[in-house]
Amino acid sequence: MDRSKNNLTPSLSKSVRKVTYEVRGMTESVFLLSMGNARVRVHFRGGAISGFGNVPATFTTSSGPLQDAIERSPQFRAGIITRRVALR
Repeated sequence: MDRSKNNLTPSLSKSVRKVTYEVRGMTESVFLLSMGNARVRVHFRGGAISGFGNVPATFTTSSGPLQDAIERSPQFRAGIITRRVALR
C-alpha cells in the first residue's frame, strides 16, 4: 500500500503557519498559559517605548498547540495579546 495515499495517517506536509503575537504598550511581558494539565510560559520581547512611538513586544511561533493556547487564553480574548497583521 502506498503510504502517501493512506488517509489514516496524518499528513506531515500540512504545515502550521508562523504567527506573530504582540502586546502593545509593553517592552517585555511574560504570560503563564494553560495547555491541558500543563502550563507554559510565553515570553514577549523586543518592544520599545520612546518619544517617537511605540514598538510592541512580540512572540513568534509555528507550534499549533501553542497557538491554540494563546488564542484561547483570557489575555487574548480581552485584547491584551493580539495577532500581528503582516503588511504586504
